[in-house]
Amino acid sequence: AFARKLTTLVQFGDIIEEYTRQVSDALAPSSLFVFLPDPQTNEYVAYGSRTTDIRFSATSPLTGRLAAEEDFISLEPGRVWSADLIVERPRLGILQALLIIGLRGGAQLNGFVVIGPPRSGATTYNYEALRFVQNLTRQISVAVERAQVVTSLERRYAAFDGLNLTWETLEGLVKHNGPLTDRAGAPVGRYREPGVPQIILDFAATCDLQLWSYAS
Repeated sequence: AFARKLTTLVQFGDIIEEYTRQVSDALAPSSLFVFLPDPQTNEYVAYGSRTTDIRFSATSPLTGRLAAEEDFISLEPGRVWSADLIVERPRLGILQALLIIGLRGGAQLNGFVVIGPPRSGATTYNYEALRFVQNLTRQISVAVERAQVVTSLERRYAAFDGLNLTWETLEGLVKHNGPLTDRAGAPVGRYREPGVPQIILDFAATCDLQLWSYAS
């Protein structure tokens, strides 16, 4: 049900609110923050209804580690902090961080989630809870990547006042002159020489636009 719901959401706020609701209902954490990149500042900032003034640089050792690792980072009491996390200890302490999970995209870190300890007073989450939140986080990583591409396209086509890039609108916009590729993915028509714009390829990688077909 969660995966189906995500396919209908293209705005960051809607995606994050649905994720937050699912995690809160299942884990009852004392805090939960979702950090996404701000294209204006090159920093990761908190999105959604649970915000904070704390920001993380795109060059932070923490974000570098999250981009390189598939697993979550656990900060259970008594655990020795690695050097790449010690520099972020003051900020992570304010966030009451117990778990940090990266939103890993195809070529970059799309963001990360910081989850505090359970409201029950426990100092850790059990195995089932950890796997549940990892699975949800992998799903919103895809949705966030899709939303980031949509946002990039909205900025690119800002001259179209009031443009709302739903999947159907985007498909019509991208394919208004017909197919961009053949079924094998090779550019056709006006795109044969210059190639399909990378921003469209990026979006098609996360939300299949069927570039070989005419707009529906």
